Amino acid sequence: MRNLRDIRRRIKSVKSTEQITKAMKMVAAVRLKKVQERLNNLKNYSENLNLLFEKILPLYKKISHPYFRKDGVKKRLVLIVASDRGLCGSYNSKIFEEFLKYGGKINLTTIPIGSRTVSFIKKNNFEVLSSFSNIFKDIEDIPYKDIFNLMERAFLGNDVQEVFVLSQRFLSMGKTPIIFEKLLPLETKTEEEEIEYLFDPPFVEISSEILKRYFEAKIFQILIEAYLSEQFARMVAMELATKNAEDMIQSLTLLYNRMRQASITKELIEIVSGAESIRRK
Repeated sequence: MRNLRDIRRRIKSVKSTEQITKAMKMVAAVRLKKVQERLNNLKNYSENLNLLFEKILPLYKKISHPYFRKDGVKKRLVLIVASDRGLCGSYNSKIFEEFLKYGGKINLTTIPIGSRTVSFIKKNNFEVLSSFSNIFKDIEDIPYKDIFNLMERAFLGNDVQEVFVLSQRFLSMGKTPIIFEKLLPLETKTEEEEIEYLFDPPFVEISSEILKRYFEAKIFQILIEAYLSEQFARMVAMELATKNAEDMIQSLTLLYNRMRQASITKELIEIVSGAESIRRK
């Protein structure tokens, strides 16, 4: 049975853990707010770019751009975005579970993003085209262009015939679904009305640059939303851990007080019994 000293040590240990989880929750909340402002600015740019892209999408049918190439699918490339660190609840495990539902059934290669993702992919012996870790140290220096270049080179070189991305998206606080999205090849809707636009320089000359900017913005937004989802998951996990620590401290304190009271009562009984014994003699 535990003595009072053991319980005091346990309470002290849990209080230290509580301070750590509180601090981690605050750090995650600050990072979440900071990057969320960056995402709001990015969404304005992305929405306008998407609107432009949807309007000119039918024009690509006339120039047979390689991004719209449809060959027989022999191999697929999957970008998997998870975290570099743990202590974020089930954030990583849910993404990995979703990948295993898909990845075990087809021939694929991967671009794992995040240290935990790299470890998971290597542990399960999936092919790795390239990997990225610790890319969120500086939000303004995320290598989204490098990721796009790898994806583009693999697709245009016909090393892969389809490109997908698996990540968690940040739609709002508490709404962070896991999305498995196809990036390449692009598709045009046959029923879309073709409108004549005047381009200077000609559309053929700038078509690839438009697509490049579209994909770079898209990949950057995917990475930012994944990072926000991670920070939100960590904030929730640390809040739950803090609450559990508080409950444990309360329970241990109650146990400590009961044992202390029982010890005092026992000592009083022994003193009274001893005094009574002496008096009778």
